[in-house]
Amino acid sequence: MIHIKIPNQEQHFWSPQLDLSLEEEEGQTVVRGYYGPKPTVWTVFAFMYAAVGILGLFALIYGFVQLTFGTSPWALWALVALSLLAVGLYFSSQAGQKLGAEDTFRIHIFIEHIFESKIHIH
Repeated sequence: MIHIKIPNQEQHFWSPQLDLSLEEEEGQTVVRGYYGPKPTVWTVFAFMYAAVGILGLFALIYGFVQLTFGTSPWALWALVALSLLAVGLYFSSQAGQKLGAEDTFRIHIFIEHIFESKIHIH
């Protein structure tokens, strides 16, 4: 696995990287790549989504228990807040993608220069 990154002094939280793998197919070497965020960014968002999901599940269960016992189901309002938080996470990840787009293009142009050919993205 080869990782192509933006130089350290130009990186920010949303800076992407290109992961390249070399595979042999029918006697030829095939280069496959994946543009994506740094593993730290993946980890933060995976943790946040998991936390929102688990808290949402607990709020749902507790809210239904409250309904069953005939008390005010305030825990169901937590679902609204957690849903808004999940939507906020989604939009922040989309904004981060936009902030990293220029760096993605820089990496892509660099790789095209290295391979001296136009590379199509699938």
